[in-house]
Amino acid sequence: MSGFFNILVGDTAGVQVLVDYFRPSLWGSNSDYDVNLSYTTTGARSYTRQDAWPGSKGDFTETTYSLNGLVRFPLSLDLAFSLSGGATAFYLQGEATPMGFWSFRLAQDADVYTLYIKTYQLVYDFGSKTTFGINLGGELAYTVMRTVILALNVRYFLNSRTDFRMQVSPNRGLTDPVEPIESALSLGTIRIDPSYLRLSLTLRFKF
Repeated sequence: MSGFFNILVGDTAGVQVLVDYFRPSLWGSNSDYDVNLSYTTTGARSYTRQDAWPGSKGDFTETTYSLNGLVRFPLSLDLAFSLSGGATAFYLQGEATPMGFWSFRLAQDADVYTLYIKTYQLVYDFGSKTTFGINLGGELAYTVMRTVILALNVRYFLNSRTDFRMQVSPNRGLTDPVEPIESALSLGTIRIDPSYLRLSLTLRFKF
């Protein structure tokens, strides 16, 4: 989704305020989850299990705020070409699921030992971050009638790759504390390339 506001000085130049919202989906496949646990009660014990693990899915969102210079070139009475570009602030955030985690607790009651097991399909997010880049685009606009404009717009948003530190997102189904889980998983970073090309065909109405 995109929205903009143009302020023209005369008929050929001006300033553009542009807001863009982009939400690509994340997905991936996972191998089986293998659990091999060795522990001691009155003697050596072991626990082994293999579970098929569902595919990962999630969303990554970008909201960009741009302040652009704008130049407009009338090509005919009904056709005009405009070129705009400038500085862009990128607000980035993302979330995905499921990351696997098992917790084990061994309880003793007299001479009886019980192994309690919890399986979690964790939700993890990348936090949020604001970075800065640029954008450049062009638009070909045709006036179909006095109040209707058909426009073809091409715009490229350029920003450097950004590292996000992954973290477990607390949720209602997670009964263990988040910090020990993050420590046990040794969560690292994920690198995101926020640059993208947008091509749009729009129908605008003038009031």
